[in-house]
Amino acid sequence: MDSSEKIIFFNSFGTVSDKRVIINYKKGSVDIPLKQISSVSYERKRNIPLSIFYLVLGIGIFIGIFQMGENILFPMLFFFLYSVLIGVTYYIGNHQIKFSSSDKDINPIKVEMAKTKEGREFSNSIRHQLVSI
Repeated sequence: MDSSEKIIFFNSFGTVSDKRVIINYKKGSVDIPLKQISSVSYERKRNIPLSIFYLVLGIGIFIGIFQMGENILFPMLFFFLYSVLIGVTYYIGNHQIKFSSSDKDINPIKVEMAKTKEGREFSNSIRHQLVSI
């Protein structure tokens, strides 16, 4: 970084300065000048069909619990909870920060559920810098 460069924002996803954005991926970081980024979006990616499938499967298993004997009650409860939790997870989905660039392809950043606030702050700071250019 230049000595004349001013850091606007930084967190675990990267650093935003008045001239560039440094994006931290799990396998390394990418340095991109702000002038090459045309837009930034913070999106939630869901899989509704798989969510419905697993929730219906969980309901079917729950109904089957009452029709089966007591000897398989514990495994059926386990599969019921497992399928319902998977269904809810697919319904909640995960967030991604997507970049549009004129020169090169920029891979989106996958945001974990525990870091959604940090991801939103990072994308908002990039968006704010793009507007102020």
